Amino acid sequence: MLDYARAEFFLSQPQKDGKPLRWHLTVAHDAIAHFDAASSMQYIPAELRDSWDLFVNPPQLPFELEYLWRWFLELHNSRSNNGMGPSVITYQDLLAWSHMTGNQPRKFELDAIRQLDRIYFEAMDKKNDTAA
Repeated sequence: MLDYARAEFFLSQPQKDGKPLRWHLTVAHDAIAHFDAASSMQYIPAELRDSWDLFVNPPQLPFELEYLWRWFLELHNSRSNNGMGPSVITYQDLLAWSHMTGNQPRKFELDAIRQLDRIYFEAMDKKNDTAA
């Protein structure tokens, strides 16, 4: 699940035009769909080549963990912003979410959600490093 999350966050990063990397890769993929695989790489823009394999062969989310990914996305999509950027998901956020949804996560599930949150911020840091 962690590799899946890293790939999702990476492919969702906005590019210079504001569109996510995934959008650019999808456009390139659609444009070369009629070429054979051996010759198609020459038509992919150079700035997309490093991400191509991740796009066409992404890590899979194990079925057994899909619920955890959905839980994380619920929390992620309602996270607060401290004026300098998004805030981490806190135990208070988890408690409020649990109360509002009726979900009663176990410790390993809370740990997994917090790990996904750390991976999200690692991806944000990498995005900021490449933007500078």
